[in-house]
Amino acid sequence: MRVAQVTFDCLDPEALAGWWADALDSAVVVSDGFYTVATDGGPALGFQYVAQPTAGKNRVHLDFDVSQDLGSALAKLRAKGALVIRRQEVPGLDWVVMSDPAGNQFCLAEAH
Repeated sequence: MRVAQVTFDCLDPEALAGWWADALDSAVVVSDGFYTVATDGGPALGFQYVAQPTAGKNRVHLDFDVSQDLGSALAKLRAKGALVIRRQEVPGLDWVVMSDPAGNQFCLAEAH
C-alpha cells in the first residue's frame, strides 16, 4: 500500500489548489469539481469543497524537504502569501511551521 493523494477539505478548492500548484511549480487537474495538484515524487494533493471551515489546527500536516535551502524556500512561500507560524529547532534539525492562505499548516526543513 502507498499514499497516492492527500486531500484537503476547503471552502475554495479552486483557489487553494492554484496556490499549491504555484508553490510547488506544478499544475492543477480538474475532474468533476475536484482539484488535484501533482507533486514531484510524492503523493498528489487533492482539494475538495466543504461548507464548514476547519476549526483549530489541522491534525495532519505536510513536511517538505527543501534540499539544503530553507531560506530560499521560506522566502518564495512568504512572497506567495504563506505565513510563518513558528521556527523549531532540535539538535541536528531546524524547521519552520507555516500556513497556506486557508490556514493549513505545513513544515519546511532542510535534509541533514
